[in-house]
Amino acid sequence: MVAAFVLRGLCGARAVLRCSPAELLRAPRRGHRLTPADDELYERTRISLLQRESPQIMYIDSYSSRGFMVNGNRVLGPCALLPQSVVQWNVGSHRDI
Repeated sequence: MVAAFVLRGLCGARAVLRCSPAELLRAPRRGHRLTPADDELYERTRISLLQRESPQIMYIDSYSSRGFMVNGNRVLGPCALLPQSVVQWNVGSHRDI
């Protein structure tokens, strides 16, 4: 019963074009370039790292109005995150920074 209802709805549905057939002819197509161009085939890509990432570097996982999550540890209040440490201090207002 449900399948018959779905099939009836699909057969009765008409495709509605949102643009004219002339606009469809001007629409960009991907078929003109599916393979790399000649200059892209033989060019090598090189990546050089300035500094490798160290496992001791701290990353901010998330933040909220109360503090930060740094490498899975909650840091409450204002802080400065340096590559190897977290520095905290008491701040009364933005003028104290």
